[in-house]
Amino acid sequence: MKPLTLLLLLVVTAGLLTHAAPASAFSPFLQVQNSTDMDTGYGIGLKRKFQIIPILAAEARVSWYYTDGGESWADLNTFPLEFVGRLKFGFLYGGLGAGYYIFSGHDRPENSFGGFVFGGAEFALFGLGAFVEIRWLQLDPSETEAVGGNRDLSGIGGNVGVTIPIGK
Repeated sequence: MKPLTLLLLLVVTAGLLTHAAPASAFSPFLQVQNSTDMDTGYGIGLKRKFQIIPILAAEARVSWYYTDGGESWADLNTFPLEFVGRLKFGFLYGGLGAGYYIFSGHDRPENSFGGFVFGGAEFALFGLGAFVEIRWLQLDPSETEAVGGNRDLSGIGGNVGVTIPIGK
């Protein structure tokens, strides 16, 4: 049983490592974002990748996620506008991102800048591509309109989506 499992793992890994990700692509994704002072948020987004050189790419991202405020805070809608620089290592990638976060909701924090570090994997899926990412977001708006004071919105999150190649 162990040799068969090892062989299957090697075949899948070889297939993933040889996948050539598109140089230019649109990627719709599902998002989850946890934070220190709020419940977990869920949402959707879209990213656009621009390949600079084979191992370096830039991305522009726009998304929305909804967070239930729980017992302490009002519910919150977050609209991140993000820019990312990423390095590719085979089918794995990682990088840094920065964004401007627009908030909507009762007792919302002030719109704020934030940053994140992330890592992910991309692979072939039915002639398209798929990806999964994990990230740590640092977002602590300094002033809020909220009666309860400042909220620390930093936390771990993730994205999973489909990559749609454009151009050649």
